[in-house]
Amino acid sequence: MHYPKTDRAVFLANVFNFLVFLVVFLPFQAAASEIEVVSGRYLVSFQPMFAAGGEISNQLSDNVAATAKEIAPGISLIELKINSAKSTQDSEPIVEAYDLVKHQDACQLLSASNPHLTRCEPEFVYRSLAWPSNDTLAQNQWGIPLTNIPAAWSITSGSSDVVVAVIDTGVDYNHPDLAQNMWTDPDGGYGYNFFNNNPNPMDFNSHGTHVAGTIAALRDNAIGVAGVAPEVRIMAIQFLGANGAGTLSGAINSIYYAINNGANVINASWGGGGNSSLLKEAIAAAGDAGILFVAAAGNNATDNQVRPTYPASFDLPNIISVAANNVQDSLAWFSNYGASAVDIAAPGVGILSSVPGGYSYYSGTSMAAPHVAGVAALILSNAPELKPWEVKGKILGGADLRVSLLGKVRSGARLNALGALLAAPGDLPQLEDPTEPVAITNFTGRIRRIGHNRHRVLAGKRFRVDLRGSANATVNLTVHLSGRETFSCDLGMIKLDHKGQANLRANYNPPLRLSHQLNKITVSVDNIGSSAAKARRTGFVSDDQRKRARRLGRQAKRQKLELSYLSDLTCERMRQTLR
Repeated sequence: MHYPKTDRAVFLANVFNFLVFLVVFLPFQAAASEIEVVSGRYLVSFQPMFAAGGEISNQLSDNVAATAKEIAPGISLIELKINSAKSTQDSEPIVEAYDLVKHQDACQLLSASNPHLTRCEPEFVYRSLAWPSNDTLAQNQWGIPLTNIPAAWSITSGSSDVVVAVIDTGVDYNHPDLAQNMWTDPDGGYGYNFFNNNPNPMDFNSHGTHVAGTIAALRDNAIGVAGVAPEVRIMAIQFLGANGAGTLSGAINSIYYAINNGANVINASWGGGGNSSLLKEAIAAAGDAGILFVAAAGNNATDNQVRPTYPASFDLPNIISVAANNVQDSLAWFSNYGASAVDIAAPGVGILSSVPGGYSYYSGTSMAAPHVAGVAALILSNAPELKPWEVKGKILGGADLRVSLLGKVRSGARLNALGALLAAPGDLPQLEDPTEPVAITNFTGRIRRIGHNRHRVLAGKRFRVDLRGSANATVNLTVHLSGRETFSCDLGMIKLDHKGQANLRANYNPPLRLSHQLNKITVSVDNIGSSAAKARRTGFVSDDQRKRARRLGRQAKRQKLELSYLSDLTCERMRQTLR
């Protein structure tokens, strides 16, 4: 499910939004996949009174010799040589994985040589923690750093033994960012086309190729984008035609094809059909075969608990249902949700990926699901013995909890690739600050001193929010803005002071094509685990101002999706000016 964007203004606004995000969130941190050391080198120190005369015997044993060099007061660098092996001082140092047993054995030899030795550590190796991608468009992939994927790559970037079945409109298996990672059957086929009932799953829509690129586009090939799991393989299974539609029988056939051909993960960026027990049975069979089924939650902005969307709403342990998050790290306006019907959120707005003949930005829960499928593939590359529900548990347990997602998705969290790799299967997401929140009592929140006029907010003017509640309470602040357009900005967690007060200021600084003024602001403050309170102030505008607004409205007609990008950019600017 996606919304292709063709309007040039939307595209430019979206790109600018990405750049704003990258400035905020980069540089990011990465974790080493393993501790590395220089072979045979150790740093030692001695008891203070013996530091000046601390010595290590040149011959530690019959076949181990040592040389020492003081590098700081009381600290020496020891180099061990086995037999007559050439010293690493005379050649390139050998870097190897840290071995605890080897370390302990060496330090015991050194300690036996000098009883005054107090510390013995290996010569650890440190590396720069950057994202070493030279893909030409990778800087536009805001979802990659947000979900901590570069740090996950330091553990694994995937394995060719892991196969992700993309059940979709097919895949452009000749695309330069995908060709090397395509799965093939014994006859050299790339999958199957159940829409046309032939062995050629070529994509004539672009949706499936976009999904496949998010999962497994090549990394460091100097072109295009990088996938979440750039070393896994893609099995192309087509049951949706060039118009993006397919049948239940095609979906079921596709799932059994994936089962029979050894897929590890299925990505299902589609939905909308009825509650089919046959489809549910096929997905359950996939679970019995060890396959995790990643499903898009839907693009109707509805609650899947009230209006289920299938296959995402099937209650099966091997299904993980995915909502879409935007660049501001909150739920996308179009995304379906459900406190117990949708599991997690992932980037799904303005996602850049491969399409036949090039690259394009798409939005939808269709784009969020393959982020999760890619992380599942990373987990299975690192731990292939895990069951589908265990992989699901790691993904949910390692996710980043977001207040804006509480009550919207089961985990209350957004995907974190590194967290998923490191989490135990049964982990649950935790707040970064686990302190129990203080309940709000007698809350008041109001807008005042709006620019130079109390009755409206003009573009470029500051407004003030006064909050009153319990001492030291932690609340989530949302400002609802209403002018020609209506939207909300989640401004994040706010901590009241010891008097139960917070006085905040922010700018209303929208893009040119958004309302130049607002005629109403509503403040919502939601205390975690407590009640919500609202305060509102309504102002009035003159007839001339109304005429100007209507004129601007006629000049700035746009699609609903465009409004979401402009409002997202406005909210980001507001967050940056919040003081």
